[in-house]
Amino acid sequence: MKRKGTVLLIALLCILMFSSCSHIGASDGSWRKVSDAGVLKVGVYSNIFPMCMLTGSRCEGYDADLMSELASRMGVSVTYVDIARSGKTAEQLMAAGTIDCAIGGVEYSTELERSFLLSEPYLSDEHIIALPAQSGIGDLADMAGKVVSVAVPSSSMDALRKASLLKDSFAELHECGNDVDALMRFTEHATDAVIVRRTVAEYFSANIQPVYFLKTETGTNETLGTMNYVILLPRDSQSLLDKINETYETMKRDNVPQQLYNRWFVEKQQKTAETEEQAISDDVG
Repeated sequence: MKRKGTVLLIALLCILMFSSCSHIGASDGSWRKVSDAGVLKVGVYSNIFPMCMLTGSRCEGYDADLMSELASRMGVSVTYVDIARSGKTAEQLMAAGTIDCAIGGVEYSTELERSFLLSEPYLSDEHIIALPAQSGIGDLADMAGKVVSVAVPSSSMDALRKASLLKDSFAELHECGNDVDALMRFTEHATDAVIVRRTVAEYFSANIQPVYFLKTETGTNETLGTMNYVILLPRDSQSLLDKINETYETMKRDNVPQQLYNRWFVEKQQKTAETEEQAISDDVG
């Protein structure tokens, strides 16, 4: 009997310890604070086209629509803070309570995990090789001797540097101010290929000029690297992170991410042909 009682006591203690651990995040107060305020304050990296683009006080883009839907399902409104224009880092804004989280084409990395809590990835992207119509480039070997454009600085340029043999085979490498500037060289017939994020190339293809992606023998995109986008949160905001991840799961079940993807990267945006090009330039400027 004594041994049985000891076993039951140990089992009870294990249950209590597990229950305590599982509620650590829920007791940090971060989600309750947002819920009580009725507002999710989101810091945005507004120079990552077309994920977050600030027009006055209005935020547009895939990430903006994602956060608006996320906040609505969480039962709160959303406000945006431009991180670059604030003159502070996301960490500083979080420490001051100015923002609750940050988004804007933020690529997952182990380095980020040292400073922030990270949401589950909400979108995957890749560095692809964009080509014009009727291109003579059929594989990577055909890139030799070609004129190639890429944004600098950019993660696409970082990916290209790692593919040094490919990079060294180019006749010329044009370094452009941003992804759109690089892609616009197609409209001037001034480049044979562009190294760029797939999402930007798809937006460009739907709205400015059709472009095509270099494919592998199996029909998949030839890529120089992949990435996953995440939401950044302070390290003491576990309960808010749990709420965001939980809510995003409901969005996935309702196919919302795919609907947003189609809207931003497949379908033409509702802008007139005369203002389309200028609007994109303004967004990335």
